[in-house]
Amino acid sequence: MYSKILTILFSILCFVGMAQRPVCGLPGGEADKMLIERLKRNKEAVASAGFQRGGDPKYVPVVVHDIRELDGTGAIAPSRIYDLICSLNQYYDEQNVGILLFLDEINIIKNNSAYNDHTGAGETILFQNKKSGKVNIFIPRTANTGGSSLGTVLGYYDPGPDWMVLRPAEVNGSSNTFYHELGHYFSLPHPFRGWDSEAYDPVIHGVQVGTFSPSNQGIRNEFQNGSNCNIAGDLICDTPPDYNHFGNGLNWGCNYTGGAKDPNGDLIDPDETNIMSYFGDCNPTSFTDDQRDIMIADLNFRLATPTARRLVLADPSPGDVGQFSNAIEPINDEVVASNGNIFIDWGDVTGATDYILEVDRFPNFGFQPFRIVVSNSEYNFDGSNLILNNEYYWRVKAVSPWDACSPWSPVQSFKTNSISALNQIEGLESFKIFPNPINLGREINLQSTSRISFSGNLEIINISGQVMQSEADFIIQSGAFNKVIDTKSLTAGVYFLRIVSSEGIVQEKFVVQ
Repeated sequence: MYSKILTILFSILCFVGMAQRPVCGLPGGEADKMLIERLKRNKEAVASAGFQRGGDPKYVPVVVHDIRELDGTGAIAPSRIYDLICSLNQYYDEQNVGILLFLDEINIIKNNSAYNDHTGAGETILFQNKKSGKVNIFIPRTANTGGSSLGTVLGYYDPGPDWMVLRPAEVNGSSNTFYHELGHYFSLPHPFRGWDSEAYDPVIHGVQVGTFSPSNQGIRNEFQNGSNCNIAGDLICDTPPDYNHFGNGLNWGCNYTGGAKDPNGDLIDPDETNIMSYFGDCNPTSFTDDQRDIMIADLNFRLATPTARRLVLADPSPGDVGQFSNAIEPINDEVVASNGNIFIDWGDVTGATDYILEVDRFPNFGFQPFRIVVSNSEYNFDGSNLILNNEYYWRVKAVSPWDACSPWSPVQSFKTNSISALNQIEGLESFKIFPNPINLGREINLQSTSRISFSGNLEIINISGQVMQSEADFIIQSGAFNKVIDTKSLTAGVYFLRIVSSEGIVQEKFVVQ
C-alpha cells in the first residue's frame, strides 16, 4: 500500500490558485515517470500496424464512491452524479475519443476518516473500496491532499493506486475538471510538461527560454517548429509548445500574446483550447488527434493487461432510454395538500433504470429545485417544506447506466393549499390556540392534551411559508398542557403555528388583526 507521502507525490492535482481559477499541477518526480512510461508505450502501440482508429465507442464501467461521515453528512445527490456522467459522455462523444462511461455503481462509504482525511488516516478505506476492472472516482469532503499548499484542490488523478478524486463542487454537469482528469487517467500529460509547478515568467526565465524546463528533471522545452516534439515537453507532436502561461497573475484568455520564445528564438503559439492545458478562462474544449489515439491505446492496454490497471468493458449499450410517455398526477395546477406526502406519478419509460425528479417554484427549475433519484415511476414527495398556497412545477428525466442524457419530460404543475389544521402525531388528542384571532401585539395561548410527551421545533410561519419565529427543543408535556407564546414581532395577517418533531407534524392556523 502506498504511504501518505507517496500518495501526495503521485498526485496530478487540479487546484484553484490565488485568483480562484481552476488549474492543475503535477508535482513531478515519480508521478511524471509513471505517466511517461505509459505514454511511450501507448505511442508505440499507435505507431504499430495493428492500431485501429474509429469504430463504435467502448463503454467503460465507472464506480463513483460517495464518501460521507457516519451520520450521512456530506452526501452527494445521485442526480449530480448522473449529471457528471452525462456531461462527460456528451463531451467525449463530441470529441470522438471512442470512450464512454457506464455508471456501474454509486458506492456509499460512511467513514469519518475517509471523508475528512482521504490521503491520511482514511486512505486504507479507499483501498478497501476500490473496485477492480473499473474506473474509480472518490468524492470526499475535499480533494486537498495532506500537507498540500496549493489552495483549493478541484480534483486529481493518482497514478499509483490508479484512481481519481474530485471535490464535491466538481460533481455536476458544468465543470470540465472531470474531462481533464480522465485524460490523465488514460496517460495524457499536460502540454506544458516540465512547467507543471512553475508558470512561465519572462523576468525569471527570459523572453527566450533555455533548453530545459524548470522542473529539474531534464525535460526539454519543445520547439515551435516541432522538430524535437518526440523528445521534448509532453512528447505529443500535435500539441504545440506551451510553457504554462496561466500563473503570475496573468490571464491570456483565448488569445495568448505573451511573446515567449522557444530555445531557437521562435515565438511560440500554444493551443489555448486544449482540455489538458491551463488556459482555464478560455474554457478549453478539445483533444488533438494524437491525444485521442493515445487514450485509445491506453484503454486497449488496460483491456488486455492482467495487472491492477486492467479494465473490463461493460456490455454494449442496449440503446438510448425511450421517450417520456405521460404524466399522470398531479397535472394542470391540481391542488394538493401541503405539509403531507404529495403523490407524483408518471408513465414507465422503456429502458429506464432510474428517474430524476425535480420540483421547483419556477418552471425553468433555476431557483432551488428539489432533486430526487427514484427507481420507480412514482414517488411520495414530502411537501412539508413547500410554501402554502403557492404554485409548484415538476418534471422527470429517465436514465440508465448507459444513457444519463435523456431529455426532460414536459413540465407539469400543482398548487399547494392553505391547511387550517394538521395533526400527524399519534397520541396527541387536541392542539388549540386561543384567543383566535388575536389583537396585534398580544400573546397567544397554546393548549394541548396528549397521551405522550414529545419535543420538536416550534415554528410560526406566514401564509407564504416563511419562518417568522422559531424555538428549538420545544416540549409538549403529556396530559393537559398550556404554554404562553409571545407574538409581538408579528404584523397583521394569517399565520400557522406548527411543531415539527420525530413523531410527526402538528399545525394550527391563527390570525393577527
